[in-house]
Amino acid sequence: MNIIYKSPFDRQHKVLEANRNGIVPIDELKRLILLKENLPSLSIDFDVFRNGKKIVDNLNLDGIDIFIQLFIPIPGGKGGFGSMLRAIGAQIEKTTNREACRDLSGRRLRDVNEEKRIKEWIKKQADRKKEEEKKKREKLKQIAEGIIAPNCKYDDADFEKFRTEIPDIIDESITQGLQKQQSSSKRKLETENSIDDSSSDNRDQSDKSKDKSPIPIPTKKLAKKHDLWLGVDISDSDDSDQEETLVEKI
Repeated sequence: MNIIYKSPFDRQHKVLEANRNGIVPIDELKRLILLKENLPSLSIDFDVFRNGKKIVDNLNLDGIDIFIQLFIPIPGGKGGFGSMLRAIGAQIEKTTNREACRDLSGRRLRDVNEEKRIKEWIKKQADRKKEEEKKKREKLKQIAEGIIAPNCKYDDADFEKFRTEIPDIIDESITQGLQKQQSSSKRKLETENSIDDSSSDNRDQSDKSKDKSPIPIPTKKLAKKHDLWLGVDISDSDDSDQEETLVEKI
């Protein structure tokens, strides 16, 4: 009887010959595998599986060829992963909005639900129309029987005429207001221009008056006492006085 397995070391299929007692202890099986792999006894621990089930005690030889799988366990850490998950789970907020999720076809659940609502609304549209027509018929029947008074209609020719003339009145008032505003702005500009012109004329007149002012003429000076000592004659001063008077007359 043969036991076939795939070596986890060189990835090759190998065959073990077992006795025909029908039962092979797990320790004996591991020893045979280590000898086949040329490894020292109990140097590496590994698990033996058959048909996806772990062999714990004995391997039952119930066939001609038996296939087994070997797996080398990986040593774990110090633990604490569960407590970490619990701590993170307390911080995660559970959402009730599933509209943003997608179905297996990749469509948003929001779009799928909206499509369902539209289909239901279209199906019920005919029923709604029937109900409206039924309500109208019942109302007309009640009005005809006098149970419900008919709706009163307000007819006033003057009011209708005034209502139709309201837009024209509003347009006319707006145009008049704009015209008044334009005329007031024009008057303001004219007054400002007239003020500027008058100020410029006043400046011109002041400049002309300054130009026409008489030239100052030296006045007569009295003879000082020290002039006599310098040899200045009184007759000379009189002649100069006469010349000044002639200039003033001219």
